[in-house]
Amino acid sequence: MNLHITKSKNAESFYICKSYVKANGSTSSTIVRKLGTLEQLLPEHGPTRDDVVAWARNEAKIETRGKVSTLWSSFFLSFMCFANCILYLGYPKFLG
Repeated sequence: MNLHITKSKNAESFYICKSYVKANGSTSSTIVRKLGTLEQLLPEHGPTRDDVVAWARNEAKIETRGKVSTLWSSFFLSFMCFANCILYLGYPKFLG
């Protein structure tokens, strides 16, 4: 996950995006979460733009850690279910 900052003449918006590779080999990104505009975030997350950017980058790191830990949890649960099925069906007796 990474932070995307878009600027228009009226606002500066902050997004957490995820990059991926399409089937044809080109890269693309999709918005995971809209954090808000600079004007909306300044009162809550700091007196300067730099404070808001630091907060937004930290949010992207947290989002990344959350996705990675979720993936590992899913993998671990799948592995444990597979291992339990093997033990339940008695496959180890065929291996030894």
